[in-house]
Amino acid sequence: MNKSSIFKLLGVSLISFQLAAAPQLTAESEALVEQLKTQIKGTLLAIGKNEAKVGKTAEDINLTIELPAQKEANLGLLLDVDEPSKGFKILSVTPGSTAESLDLEIGANLVSFNNTKIQSSNSIDILNQIQMLSAGDSIQFSVDNGNNVSSYNTTLEGRFTPTIRLQVGTPGAKVAANMLEADSSACGYVSVLFGPPRSRDLYASYINKIDDNATIRSRHSFKLSAGKHQIYVHELIDDPSLKRRRGGMKSSKLIEVNIEPNKTYHIAAKFDRKKRTRKSREEYWNPVVWKTSDSECEL
Repeated sequence: MNKSSIFKLLGVSLISFQLAAAPQLTAESEALVEQLKTQIKGTLLAIGKNEAKVGKTAEDINLTIELPAQKEANLGLLLDVDEPSKGFKILSVTPGSTAESLDLEIGANLVSFNNTKIQSSNSIDILNQIQMLSAGDSIQFSVDNGNNVSSYNTTLEGRFTPTIRLQVGTPGAKVAANMLEADSSACGYVSVLFGPPRSRDLYASYINKIDDNATIRSRHSFKLSAGKHQIYVHELIDDPSLKRRRGGMKSSKLIEVNIEPNKTYHIAAKFDRKKRTRKSREEYWNPVVWKTSDSECEL
């Protein structure tokens, strides 16, 4: 297939971008919109080039890319948690965040949270509390800058991102029907927050990607729209019978989770002791949903 055919492959999608009139946008934002259009075009052309290699035409490429509206807590602190006996060191403060509005200093230590002193014994629990914060939560914490300790009592600000939806091509009747039936506000969670029972050979894990989106390793819970999602999991099995090989990062494994509204799916690494020597392909474990619990959720 020649170059002109490759560019024609996604021609239907690239004819125009229809943007709702937005007179409130500044000139700088309008420039960013034009930049976004260019990036989308370039990405779609690359997809077209890849699919053309296997003989696909424009009619074969029907994609719906959706990111649900989200309201996230915006504490705005990047913390070093390696020495919890001294607290959590503030490495950076996000512009426009709650932390910036309080003039928190980079290099100072967060030494207590919600009236609990941060120590080695409770640092994981407190970090989990921080990661599970929601916009509107009231929090109390203390910060030691080396000269004095300051206490803060504030309500956590939130940042809102609207629903994002990109349609590439024309969806078939079945896909369109499913889109109409979907409840865009329905959501649930996947979580590796709570330690699974080792008595059942279930071990801790972390999530490094959901669908096509990379995640932050230190984050333990994720809000997802209802429906099927692909969750990529790394194991953290520390059983003494599992002798590790040196070097290299372990591969993630995929588990597909069908998220139902107002449910949390707790994920763990299931250790198969009979296969503990089969490490080359990591046959000794698989990601599993070990528990489901009720959790109210709204996008």
